[in-house]
Amino acid sequence: LWDILSSQQIHLCDFAIHRITRLAHHDMDKMLNYFQSYSGLESFSLKGPIWYDPSLYDSYAIKFYENVLPKHVETLVKLELKPEFESKWCFGVDNINVLRRCKRLRSLWVKVD
Repeated sequence: LWDILSSQQIHLCDFAIHRITRLAHHDMDKMLNYFQSYSGLESFSLKGPIWYDPSLYDSYAIKFYENVLPKHVETLVKLELKPEFESKWCFGVDNINVLRRCKRLRSLWVKVD
């Protein structure tokens, strides 16, 4: 899916995934690469993953906050990050600066660690 969207230069404005299972975790990197490839996302909602591998879980969060979110700070209106576990996905000193740059943000749901 992510390779097709990228190759066809299809840029989503709204995205929501309500559960990332262990079977889908290998697509996380492709998904993050896709959202890193363009600007203009207005709504992003992610719940999960429901599995816990500290190194992968945190590395995906770091990639999201350092590489993906900065591409969308000018357009993002809604951001929901609902991790199942305390991790780098949670609100903290590591991500406050990039969240602060989201000037159009009207709805924010981020778990506090």
